[in-house]
Amino acid sequence: MICDAHTHVKIDDLKYLEDNEIYSMACAMNPIEAKELIDKTINSKYIHPTCGIHPFESDKYTCKEIFPYLKIVKVIGEIGMDKAWCKVDFATQRSIFLEQLNLAEELNKPVIIHCKAMERATAEILENYNMEKIIHWYSSFDCLDLFFDMDCYFTIGPGLIAGDQSIINLVKRTPLNRIMVESDGIDGINWALNGKSSIEIIKSTLNTMVEKIAEIKKEPIELVQSNIERNFFKFF
Repeated sequence: MICDAHTHVKIDDLKYLEDNEIYSMACAMNPIEAKELIDKTINSKYIHPTCGIHPFESDKYTCKEIFPYLKIVKVIGEIGMDKAWCKVDFATQRSIFLEQLNLAEELNKPVIIHCKAMERATAEILENYNMEKIIHWYSSFDCLDLFFDMDCYFTIGPGLIAGDQSIINLVKRTPLNRIMVESDGIDGINWALNGKSSIEIIKSTLNTMVEKIAEIKKEPIELVQSNIERNFFKFF
């Protein structure tokens, strides 16, 4: 069983995930994407839509606009803050992030968190919330203990294959019952591996990441795979 705990996928590529039986948390980053994704995956066995206002989109949409879709999906995200790549001013990012966390708590739903270069500030905010949390593609040596103390899940991104030492460190330190793998979509894979591959590489990339985790943890692949599957479905 292949489980992708965080992906971005074009509507035309959904059939690939279905045909290859890849269980996926597919993320919509704004209300327009959310409506289309939910409409297209409403009867899917394999694709579980998630949605939220991504930090990159936080100056374009309101929580009132995304709220109807937050009520439908089982998982809210990705949401968060970004100081590395996001051009939206921090006050706006933070405001939208807090609003969505409050809605997630009100709706009793787990969240997927984006916290690039905002790890400590994000952790200090999340300490005030009790929902289940996935920390998406964490690539920092800092603040890990703060997230461990909250018993967060972590999705391991394709940077693992490229030898990102912060992700290798994360794999070493995170217990198997808190680890999942993610592609972050074909764009995420191509960015991490400096490639130009098409959607068809997602399956092999996810399998390779499981093998790498098993190698780093010095555990059987079957044990790592079973934990990843259990964590994926437990998160819902």
